[in-house]
Amino acid sequence: MTLRRTPLSWPLAIIAVAAATSAEASYSNLFLFGDSLSDSGNNAAVFDYVIGPAVPPPDGPLPPGTLRTPVPTPDNSFIPAYPYAYPSPALPLSGRYSNGKVWAETFAPAFGLSAVASELGGTNFAFGGARVGITPPSGFPPSLSAQLGGFLAKTGGVAPASALYVIEGGGNDARDIIEAAAKAPADAAAIIEAGAIAYAAAVDAMVEQLEAAGARDIVVWNTPNAGTGPAIIAAGAKNLGTLVAQTMNAFLLAALADDIFDGVKIFDAYGVSTSISNDPGAYGLVDAANACSAAANIAACAASGYQYFFWDGIHPTAAGHRLLANAMISLVPEPATVVLLALGLFGVATTRRRQTPFHAVAPSRTAYSLTN
Repeated sequence: MTLRRTPLSWPLAIIAVAAATSAEASYSNLFLFGDSLSDSGNNAAVFDYVIGPAVPPPDGPLPPGTLRTPVPTPDNSFIPAYPYAYPSPALPLSGRYSNGKVWAETFAPAFGLSAVASELGGTNFAFGGARVGITPPSGFPPSLSAQLGGFLAKTGGVAPASALYVIEGGGNDARDIIEAAAKAPADAAAIIEAGAIAYAAAVDAMVEQLEAAGARDIVVWNTPNAGTGPAIIAAGAKNLGTLVAQTMNAFLLAALADDIFDGVKIFDAYGVSTSISNDPGAYGLVDAANACSAAANIAACAASGYQYFFWDGIHPTAAGHRLLANAMISLVPEPATVVLLALGLFGVATTRRRQTPFHAVAPSRTAYSLTN
């Protein structure tokens, strides 16, 4: 669709649509396209079996598990290139950009599905560091658009209608925009708008591509509040980070305005991250401003049972990921439940898919089960 200039006052809420009147008892698969928030092992596999072995002597080849980030990390500003090291009491899983499972690994089992990395034979195509529409010249990490292209290449261009699709991205795009705007303050407004338009257009193109291939149940994450990240705050860009995320989400909402009538749901990652940042104690956390893994914080974080929201400068802890997973579980009912909601709440039965949308409330403790 054509993107419109959209004021920042557009509501950044979760917009859900009751889909078709016939559905399977459960989704057949979960296909996920995303970045480090969703990466359940793709980057680790590439570092272990592609990049590491290619390092020439005398430094290489490198055995699996070598290209990892050790803990503790330097400070709140730290953003890792590699997934975290193993073993450590703080790191029960290897190969994530966190100290445990990412949100998808808790979300998927709630529907009888899995979120195994695609490089390990699964259906989670997310790669740490991915942007939505731009893949670097090296080809790694593949953008979300490229991840979708790889998925469709494997399926012969078909997106099974019985599956659930999640598009989660924008955080790395936001950091790129923040950096560019900070370097050119006089042009910041134009830089932010151009970046937001490109981001929204890339996401919308993915949705259109999935729908054309047969997908019916699609969840799109908006961009989390970048201004809450310890690394962004440490750089003095808290307000800029929030403005960038708000602008990106305003244009995303405009771009998907037609798609929400066609079964697409928007997960308000911005609202969830902002709510947790404003009142971490309400969600069972003790800190949402500092990086748990930072040398100055790791002891206090460990003493709390790792109940910080941020693991490093931008990535959530396993506890933070559980909150995101629970919010997603609340947004995405079983397909049969969607049908009951459509029939019971609205009293309509139809074979058409474009129906009056069901508007869910914005993220709050009453709207979601945001508990560990």
